[in-house]
Amino acid sequence: TKTTTPATATTGLTELVQNRLKAILDTVRSRGTLSSSDIDFVSAAPLPLYRMVNALSTLTPEVADSYLAQWAEPLALLMAQSWVDSAARQARQALSVAKVESAVEEKLDQQIREVQEEIRNRVGRTQFVMGSIQVEIEMLERVERAMMRNLSAHGLEAAYQFSRQPGP
Repeated sequence: TKTTTPATATTGLTELVQNRLKAILDTVRSRGTLSSSDIDFVSAAPLPLYRMVNALSTLTPEVADSYLAQWAEPLALLMAQSWVDSAARQARQALSVAKVESAVEEKLDQQIREVQEEIRNRVGRTQFVMGSIQVEIEMLERVERAMMRNLSAHGLEAAYQFSRQPGP
């Protein structure tokens, strides 16, 4: 029997990721300090998440929130894929030392492969969005560099850099 991930599980993870990204963005925007759990979340992401959020912090809240909404599902799927692959490695390692019948071991291995395939298929369906995320990050960084050159030409770069520093 083929197992599939219920849509509600993916929706819940997507919503969790979007809420965490929003909270992290708000912290960056207010020049606050990320909590240790936020740092762990950013570090565990399979994309340069802090770089993404930092680029978004230069945009209006409405535009940044729009990007976050667009990025949440692909990022949630990538994170889920990373967790599934890690759990699969651990399960296979445990199976290799466990004393179970070969038929049971084969059945469990098949189920692990099915779960991995399901998440890979879902990630594959969002590849276009993930590719556009990278393009958008690069565009945001180019805009910020151009803005810095313009500010520098008018002697305002130091004021901008000061405004980007964490507050007291």
